[in-house]
Amino acid sequence: MKNQLSPILKVEKSAFEFWNFVTFVLKNQDDISNIINWCGESKTRREIDEYLSKKRDKDILNRIYTVSDFCSHFNKDSKSALEDLFQEPLNDYKVSQLNQTNAIKIFEIHSDLPPSTWFMDFLLYT
Repeated sequence: MKNQLSPILKVEKSAFEFWNFVTFVLKNQDDISNIINWCGESKTRREIDEYLSKKRDKDILNRIYTVSDFCSHFNKDSKSALEDLFQEPLNDYKVSQLNQTNAIKIFEIHSDLPPSTWFMDFLLYT
């Protein structure tokens, strides 16, 4: 995906965090086609970031993730469950900053915040 989109989006392949987020947000070929059609070759990096953030927000609002689903997922793979909850890729360092280990409490805190809260912002409430 990086090789295909890098020249179109005009973002260096070495922009590691950016490409992690792109890979996470663009889940299928339709998503990739949509950003290619939207972007063409005339969008700025800021506009691309805004597009991806809006796509993330849309994904968050369209998902149904119950506390039961989250807790079950969290007990099997906490990092993956947190990525699903926040709809963003997380590295081990970010996950290690989470002081809360109670899945229900994590879900409750997240539910009290705006749905599009980023993980690192969420940490301020735990």
